Amino acid sequence: MSAPRRIAKVSPWSVATALAAALAVALCGVNAWFGPLNHDEGWYLLAAQNVARGMVPYRDFLYTQGPAMPLVYGALSSVWSPFGVLGGRALTAAFGLLAVLAFAAFAANIAGRTDPKARRIAFFFAVALLALSPDWAYFAVIPKTYALSALFLGGGFLLLSSCRRTRGAVFASGALFALAAATRATLCLAAPVAMLAIALDGGRPA
Repeated sequence: MSAPRRIAKVSPWSVATALAAALAVALCGVNAWFGPLNHDEGWYLLAAQNVARGMVPYRDFLYTQGPAMPLVYGALSSVWSPFGVLGGRALTAAFGLLAVLAFAAFAANIAGRTDPKARRIAFFFAVALLALSPDWAYFAVIPKTYALSALFLGGGFLLLSSCRRTRGAVFASGALFALAAATRATLCLAAPVAMLAIALDGGRPA
């Protein structure tokens, strides 16, 4: 007779994280459909459509942030533009949810590389505190710079926390920090702060 198959135990933190993620997706849907209109939404989406038509920011039309958002949204205009502002909100919500996952994975990495329970707890609280925050749930859905810049920023920190001792990871994280600043100018200090943290920690790339 074959040995009885073990039933894998499901961590309560994993269940809680799944519930928080489901609530986050539902909250994004509610905000995308019912969230009050923000006047900047049309301005950012128009900039993206201008890029999709072949126009260049700063030369052909006024734009007050870095060029990353109109370039990204312009490249994806065929996906969201048929649905207007709602399509822009859906794309932004996807970026916002991915940003939450990036920051949650970052939290799990710095909570403990060898303690699975600590990683699960950190991941859960990051998802719950970020994705279920009313302010974040709204501003990560409206087509402004917050969601995309947060995705770049979270990806940069995640790379540094995962394998920051390799030159490739440090270079890639620096590129993501630069993209974050090119999306929202106020994030221009993110890269120097991250590199200073590496220096203080003695984490030189290999």
